Amino acid sequence: MLYQAVICFMQAVIMLIAYNVFTDAPSKGVIFPSANIDYLITMFLIIYSADAMGIAISSCVKTADVAMTVMPFFLIVQLILSGVLFSLSGIVENIAYITIGKWAMAALGSIARMNDLPLSMQLQYPQLAKQIQRGENKDYLATSGHLFWVWFVLILITGVCMAVSIIRLKFIDKE
Repeated sequence: MLYQAVICFMQAVIMLIAYNVFTDAPSKGVIFPSANIDYLITMFLIIYSADAMGIAISSCVKTADVAMTVMPFFLIVQLILSGVLFSLSGIVENIAYITIGKWAMAALGSIARMNDLPLSMQLQYPQLAKQIQRGENKDYLATSGHLFWVWFVLILITGVCMAVSIIRLKFIDKE
């Protein structure tokens, strides 16, 4: 996992460089003075937790073929339950809280200050901007407490995935 952490960190750095080259990134961070530090930590945690999930899934199946068959289903679940494609409610919303995708979007949305971005209708009709209001999404709160909480949850998910991997691999050794 240490080797994987180094690779994940390098991937996060490459993603951050690409992000800064191709977008107008916010300069002020939520926790650190520079948003780049917030983004770097967040991207590393997202990549590392996804990596830990992949290792956990791989350790729970017998062959690489089964792992490659099962993995797309887990990725689809991550995408659907991230809350980006459509609103989640009821039991589905509760299940989403154990997925990496949900917390990844919460962290990135917080740093990008999604709640502060104007709606396209507000830009299109500036005279009606005050009448056209959007509700604040609790997942995208741009506060240090919220971002620390999201980071903690990503670290917790990573720890659970690592524990599953270690326990499962110990059972394989006994078999």
